[in-house]
Amino acid sequence: MSSTAIRPFRIAVPQPDLDDLNARLARARWTRQLPGQGWERGVPVDYLRELAAHWWTEFDWRANEAALDDYPQFLTEIDGLHVHFLHVRSSEPDALPLVLTHGWPNSFVEFTKTIPLLTNPHSHAMESAQAFHVVISSVPGFGYSAAPREMGMRPRTVALMWAVTVDSLGPPARNRSRWACTPGVHRSCAAAPTATIRSRTGPRAVRATTSWPWTYPGRTRPISKPSSARSADLNI
Repeated sequence: MSSTAIRPFRIAVPQPDLDDLNARLARARWTRQLPGQGWERGVPVDYLRELAAHWWTEFDWRANEAALDDYPQFLTEIDGLHVHFLHVRSSEPDALPLVLTHGWPNSFVEFTKTIPLLTNPHSHAMESAQAFHVVISSVPGFGYSAAPREMGMRPRTVALMWAVTVDSLGPPARNRSRWACTPGVHRSCAAAPTATIRSRTGPRAVRATTSWPWTYPGRTRPISKPSSARSADLNI
């Protein structure tokens, strides 16, 4: 798996696209709500109409677009597929590189509020040792990453793409003894087999933590050694 040069990226949605969206929201045709039905049969019509009205008359895309463009964004090409990501460096020289992966149907936007906490913890009453260099990638087919052109895009594939991305960033997110990831719903990094990640990153300890724990009643087993199951120290 190989990548091409990284180039800066800015969001700039053409105004005709926004005008078309507003026109389609204005022309929406609504069904009648069944009497006495709430969320039992899907999204209530009144709720959906209120949401559509917010998007049509209140939501300021240009303001949000400008806010997102305040973060350094980039595009790279991995095996012919354009991949979008944010790379926000911490002012702490010893910060650990951290890859954040969104779930579905979400996007990189859901992590933007965490960036100041992760890159500059000292200003938020936390220790400087808790700082990270943050890399937030858009999963292929989401956000500004291109959609796969063929079958086979699995969590292991995405994990390899993130490893390629981190390796191509250069100092300080390269040649470190380790880097970390939070896999979100896709579990892209944590779900990748150990040998797959290590074959790309070399003999580095990759730390993984999950932001979306799943439990199934009646299907869980007690952990015999809690100290050996710390998510922050999952070395693979």
